[in-house]
Amino acid sequence: MTSLTNIQVLEIKELISNGVKNRAIGIQYGVSGGVIGAIKRGKTWKYVTSADSIREKWNRARGEKSSTAKLKEAEVWMVRHLLHHGLSGPMISKMFRVSVTSVNFIRRSVTWKDVVYP
Repeated sequence: MTSLTNIQVLEIKELISNGVKNRAIGIQYGVSGGVIGAIKRGKTWKYVTSADSIREKWNRARGEKSSTAKLKEAEVWMVRHLLHHGLSGPMISKMFRVSVTSVNFIRRSVTWKDVVYP
């Protein structure tokens, strides 16, 4: 039985995503179809990821481009403005119909880091 390298595992994952059968991949790399199946299910070699998958993770939509965003950038700026001028988190959360936690995350720049208030 052949030991696989990280590069080979990346190649195998690419072949799997292209619909090549486990048995055919196993023959090509000198391993059983079961080993290929384990790679496919993420049971083994799950720490080996391609640069594309890492890039994809970090290139997700952020801010108002996110499908789950409740606020626009201008509204986040206004939240920061109101916080700066002493309005409470609960009051602001009611005004913008978001949770108090969301307002606190904006206050602490946990979310919406790119929207700054001078």
